[in-house]
Amino acid sequence: MGETQRSVTPNVDLPHEIQRLIFEMAARSQRGRAGFNLIQVAHYVYTWIEPILYECIEILSASVASSLLRTISTRDHAFLDSTVRALVVSGDLNLKSAKPIFAACSQGIVSFSAWGNTENPSKYLPFIDSPRLRRLALISNRPRRKTYDDPFDIPTGMLIMLTHIVLVSNFSYIAWDDLERALKLNLRASSAPAASLTATPTTLASFDAFQNLTHFAIARVAWRQISIIRQVAKKLRYFVILSRPNTLTHPSIIQGVWSLNDRRLVVVNMEDFSDWPQGDSRWRGPSYSTLHRCVTTFWETVETLVANGFISDQGDKWGYEKA
Repeated sequence: MGETQRSVTPNVDLPHEIQRLIFEMAARSQRGRAGFNLIQVAHYVYTWIEPILYECIEILSASVASSLLRTISTRDHAFLDSTVRALVVSGDLNLKSAKPIFAACSQGIVSFSAWGNTENPSKYLPFIDSPRLRRLALISNRPRRKTYDDPFDIPTGMLIMLTHIVLVSNFSYIAWDDLERALKLNLRASSAPAASLTATPTTLASFDAFQNLTHFAIARVAWRQISIIRQVAKKLRYFVILSRPNTLTHPSIIQGVWSLNDRRLVVVNMEDFSDWPQGDSRWRGPSYSTLHRCVTTFWETVETLVANGFISDQGDKWGYEKA
């Protein structure tokens, strides 16, 4: 009677299918170091979790790139092609460090994001070669330094695949060649001869390049000039103006959107795209995807704002005074 009974926790032998769901959910919800801890549980868990670790690769610095390159050099190309879905570059990575990684890891990506402070991030685009690419974000807060610097320098062959684009730049507006050529293609011409005058192979290619675009975001400095993209991108559902709500220009942007009376337009705080992690001497692993999540969450927010009739994320609503 005096003996103390010990509580016994029964061993629960979950089916592998259930275990796999649990481990995969844990790896995706706690990316980074948690994933590396999980792969040490057992070999069969390793086989489940390792592909998740490579779904999004973020390169924070040249030292990170060097460590990553050593790691992926041991991986089979087919493995990388089938697992890497997002690639993020920040910290002004030079092309010498970036190109070997792009060659190994960009073949199957759906999303590419690049943050730049001293470099124009569009410089990476010629080295991204994925037929699956659909989302692009180019973020640069540096001033324009050279006459040929162009924040809209997206190759036409890449542009035609894209559904989501974010462009943040302090540059004053520079003509977007593809957009300018597409506008010259007057498909509404009342006569065939009039249309044929503008329908060159180059203008047709430029017009076609915008036909998959559904989500587009641009920094406030160029939004008025670029808003004409709505005439060309026939599937466009969201046009986002990135602005800072505490600036003197913010009310005039809201008024400008009101005047266009187009409910696809929404003004969103651009603070999420103003700063980015600086290079780290330690490699945090290929799944440390803070910036990728930032872009993904941003588009989810935009869709919710538009669906609920908001003109901005500061409470302005179509047909109502500010909440």
